[in-house]
Amino acid sequence: MLVVFLVQLSVLFAGDIPDGHQGCSFKCKSIPPMEESLIQFGEQTNQVHLPSQVNLLVWNVYKGRKQEFEKELRDLSLGKDMLLIQEVSFDEAFVRLSEKWSLNFEHWHGISFLMKKSISTGVSNLAVANSLSVNHLRTTDLEPFSKSPKMMLASTYSWENNKKLLVINIHGINFKGWEGLKNQLDLTEELISRHEGPILFAGDFNTKNEERLSSADRYLSEYGLKRLEFENDPRKKKLDHLYTRGVEVFNSVLHLDNPGSDHPPITASLTQN
Repeated sequence: MLVVFLVQLSVLFAGDIPDGHQGCSFKCKSIPPMEESLIQFGEQTNQVHLPSQVNLLVWNVYKGRKQEFEKELRDLSLGKDMLLIQEVSFDEAFVRLSEKWSLNFEHWHGISFLMKKSISTGVSNLAVANSLSVNHLRTTDLEPFSKSPKMMLASTYSWENNKKLLVINIHGINFKGWEGLKNQLDLTEELISRHEGPILFAGDFNTKNEERLSSADRYLSEYGLKRLEFENDPRKKKLDHLYTRGVEVFNSVLHLDNPGSDHPPITASLTQN
């Protein structure tokens, strides 16, 4: 299925911008319509429920530009039950990882846009259990230079005690100030409001200043979500976060010395509280 998907993308880029796609600039070559922007790769049919303890990786992988990216992501994903990845770039390295993961994970990929050589970029949700539902949410606001949108993926999973865990993976819009990020968070409002169980909202929020971070904290606190804070966090720009509701977080680590990206990976373990 993965090979077929890549072949289809290469056909799309045989000529100009495909019908139904939106043009963009810089490294963004084309924005596919929403109905073509959610792809499933792996399907882990042997496991219906998430384990009672979910071992998690959250990471913006910088489109795999760092030389150490593939090894670091492979190592960090070992023993994990859920991967929430931003700036996924479906080049050869990520294709290799995806083919390996397809044996163990259900994998959904939400496409933000297509780059040159038919390579898609966006966010990916991977879990050892099958999802009950998946929604891809793309911004209508565009980044000013590339004219590209940002993507979120919201997946619901069955958890223990008949609970359902709502997981939202975000790559936050960058250059639109708090209003742009608020517009993006608003896309999740209906899903969060009607969900009665635990919630994990994680990823790269692009909260590059204190105003955006405190505004995001206030916004999400209205839905009972609290940000995980790391002790002795030296980051000048705190972009990547975990917000939770009804979830106990432990063994949380901000991997500041990781050479695989310009963003530090976050690992943590989750149980219901």
